[in-house]
Order: sequence, then C-alpha cells, then structure tokens
Amino acid sequence: MKNLFSYLLWANPKSSANSLEQFYYDYNATLFNASLARFNDNSSLFSIMKSVIILQGLANKKKLDKAIQRYTPEQLNSSVLLNTIFDGMPYFEYEGIKIYIPTYTPQINLRYQKDLASLQSFPYNSLVIDKESSLIDPFGIYKYLPFDSSFTRLVKLSNHDMHSQAFYHISFQTIFVINDQGGLDVEIPIFDDRLKNKQEDGLLERLEVLMTYYYSGDKEKFINALKDLNLISVDLFDELIALENRRNKKKEKRLLQ
Repeated sequence: MKNLFSYLLWANPKSSANSLEQFYYDYNATLFNASLARFNDNSSLFSIMKSVIILQGLANKKKLDKAIQRYTPEQLNSSVLLNTIFDGMPYFEYEGIKIYIPTYTPQINLRYQKDLASLQSFPYNSLVIDKESSLIDPFGIYKYLPFDSSFTRLVKLSNHDMHSQAFYHISFQTIFVINDQGGLDVEIPIFDDRLKNKQEDGLLERLEVLMTYYYSGDKEKFINALKDLNLISVDLFDELIALENRRNKKKEKRLLQ
C-alpha cells in the first residue's frame, strides 16, 4: 500500500501551521539542548508531535527543578505542595510509574515523583545542575506510550497489532500508525478539499472500520472504504483507482515478459 499512501499525502497535504503544536514548538524550542537536538524537528506533522512531547517533558523538568531549588526538604515532602507542583502536568504511565519527563528513565522519573528532596544533594543533584545528564531516547524505551497520553492531542483508535497502534489527530485530520519503536509506519490524511460534505458524526467509528482493512492488508476494501465512509472525495477516489489500475497493468506486463 506504500504507493497509495504516498499519493494520498501528495494529493491531500496537511499542515501544522497555526496549530497548537506549532505554537507550542515556536514558543518553547529554546528548551532543546545539544543532546536532544535530533528531536528538534518541525518538518512534518509527526516530527512536530515528537518535538512537542520532548518539549513538554523539558517544561515539566524546568518547573520541578525550580521547586527543588526553591523549597526546603521538609517543604518538598508536603503532599499539599507536591499536589500543587504536579497539578496539570502532562504524563503517561509506564509499568505503574508516572512519566513526567520522557527523556529520563523510569527510575529517575520515580525519584522526581516520590523524592524531590533527594535531588538537592549529591549524587542526584547532578540531574538539576546538568541539563544533559542521563538523557535517553524516550521513544526507544516508552515506544508509542507518549503518543497515547496528555502529551499529545491524538485519539487512540481500537485498531492495532503486535507492533503498531493507530491514532487519529482531529485538527490535522490525519490517521497515524505508530510502531513499537515510537516511529511512524503510515500517515493517512482524510477530508481532502474536494470533499464537499465533511461529516464528523461517528467519525471515530468510521475510522476504525477503515483501519480494519488496513490491518487485514485488504487494499481494495481499504480504498473503497475511504469513499464509502465519506472520508475522501469521489474525485480523489477516482484518482486512487486510476493509480491502482496503472500499477496492475505494469505488473501484468512484467509477468508477461
């Protein structure tokens, strides 16, 4: 289905311009340091979502580090103060541990969550002093969990297999299939400009029907469902059919040679 998805992206481009993700990235990109520079990328919808996950984690760390430097150990053990500090912070759970800073291991996150006072003294104070200490690739460890959390605006669909999970972004009008290494397998834009009546009612259920055909590998039913479920225009559907016909003819020629 690779050619199909490439054509959909070409024929129905989506943009992050004026999105909450783009505004957040533009305002907070200075939080990136040299060790995390490879995640500083807003060149695509998926890359900007990854960047924003990292940046929100760094913003959480900045707030927590300020509290560590401001309050006494006794104050940092106050449940009332801790509730105030952590209130509203995005996180996800990994093996029972709340991950507020995805660029840290679960063990370091647990220390930030349970024992902030310990970060005031050696050896753990190095995490506060050195912003590049002990950083990890969050997507290698946490896989697609950061995407299934308050770090993003993605909606998790029911469709998945052993190695990937399907999500939908309402503002980007795009389905993302994210693999178990936190990478992008497929990006499927819907609602092209030529679709006159964009029906939002029951959209998630319709997307789950569509993605059933994706995971079963049934390209014909997948293409038909795009039109039948009112996810693309008839014009774009006709172009996809023509693309498939040309592809099949080339395949037949190769077989006859």
